[in-house]
Amino acid sequence: MFLSPIDTPLSQAINDKTGRLGFSHCCIDACEVDENGVRVCIDCTIGKGVYRAPVADVTKGRKCVRVFLPLVEGNETYGCARSKVGQRYSVGAMAGASWGTGTTCAEMVADCLPARIGQAITRPIDRPLAPNDIARFFGVAGPDSPNLKV
Repeated sequence: MFLSPIDTPLSQAINDKTGRLGFSHCCIDACEVDENGVRVCIDCTIGKGVYRAPVADVTKGRKCVRVFLPLVEGNETYGCARSKVGQRYSVGAMAGASWGTGTTCAEMVADCLPARIGQAITRPIDRPLAPNDIARFFGVAGPDSPNLKV
């Protein structure tokens, strides 16, 4: 899994509203290589929903914090994420509203993590789950934190 640091005014707003740890995006990576030899991950964005994205497009050259799961759990997590490809992004959820269908990047990640982890992540009652919440759960202090093995 990648936790991505803020890089746009929208990502700064997400960070500001969700705890100011420095993260605004997350996605699931299992070092998959597509048919063209490009490393891809499973991402979820406003414009595309859940899709296979080139890792370089997601990281944009920034240092992201990676959270590594054990092999079997990592494979299960990635399989779950791949099954979500094609789902819509929930703009309503991102805005904190109860309307809309789909998912957000943090919800996709949390839903696909092994149950012992995903169910233990505290869901805020006043806003949607955010990348900072996932970082906080894993004890990641900010974008300069080292990668983590679970």
